[in-house]
Amino acid sequence: MNLCDAEGQFVARADLYYPAAGLVLEYDGGNHRDRLIEDNRRQNLLVNAGFRLLRFTAADIYGRPDVVQAQVRGALLAPKTRHSSELARVWRRKRGIEGQLAER
Repeated sequence: MNLCDAEGQFVARADLYYPAAGLVLEYDGGNHRDRLIEDNRRQNLLVNAGFRLLRFTAADIYGRPDVVQAQVRGALLAPKTRHSSELARVWRRKRGIEGQLAER
């Protein structure tokens, strides 16, 4: 999933994105140990662009799925910020669905 800042500029690619909440989920598999510096830089870009981010490892997902679920649910239920709402509008506009959602 390609993510853009409020001006529509590409920031990073995410594993999973919840646009209404401005929430990015990242899965860190085994290869992420080799790419730690790159992942940290990308995370900083996302956070500085106004996205909220949760990272999970394979051990988290398979060993503690209840904790992962609780953290994701908590983040999704947290109040949206003004900036995350703007990012969601940019995301919908880039996909041509802004008008479709307004009509509902």
